[in-house]
Amino acid sequence: MPEKSVQKTVQKNPKKSKKKTVKKKNKVSDDEIIEHAKDLYLTVNEEGGHKYSFREIEQILNKELGVQKKYNTIQNWAKKNDWERLFQDSKNLGMEKAINEKLDKESAIIDRKSDEVAEKYQALNEVFKSIAGEFIKRKADKNFLKDVPVKDLSYILNQTLDRLKNFLDLDNPKKDKLDDILDELKKL
Repeated sequence: MPEKSVQKTVQKNPKKSKKKTVKKKNKVSDDEIIEHAKDLYLTVNEEGGHKYSFREIEQILNKELGVQKKYNTIQNWAKKNDWERLFQDSKNLGMEKAINEKLDKESAIIDRKSDEVAEKYQALNEVFKSIAGEFIKRKADKNFLKDVPVKDLSYILNQTLDRLKNFLDLDNPKKDKLDDILDELKKL
C-alpha cells in the first residue's frame, strides 16, 4: 500500500498577538503618598465629619497611586502629624468664613438701608433750612403770623409732624417723643 503522506497544515492565528501594555506608574515618593493620604483624611462629608475612614484611604491609595499602605500606617501618620487638629481647624475656619459671609450680606443690607434713611434726613434737612430761612426773613416783619389764630398754627404743626412721622416711618423711641409733642400741641 502506498503510504499517504500526511501534511499538517498549521494555520496561523489570523489575529495578531496583542502585547499587553502595562502602564507603569511613576514611582511615588513617600511624601507624596503621605500628602495624598492627608488630603483624603481632611476631606469633610455632608455632616461635617471625615469623609473617608483609614481603611477607605488605604484602598484609595492602592487604587490611585498603586501603593500598598496599611490603614494602621495611615493612622500612625495621622497621629504623628496631628491631622485631627488640622481637620478641626479647617472645619472651624470654614464655619467662620460662612458666618462672616452671612455678616457681610447683612452688613450690606444695613448699609443700603442706612443710606436710604440718610437720604430722607438730608431731604428733611433741606426742607427745614428753607423753612427756617423763610421764618428768619419774616421775623423782621412785626405783623408776621399776627392774624393767624393759635389753633390754626397748632393744626398746621400737628399735620406737619404727622406727615414727618409717616415720611420717616418711625417705629422707635423717637416716635414717642413726636407723639408727646403732638399731644402738647393738641392741648393748645
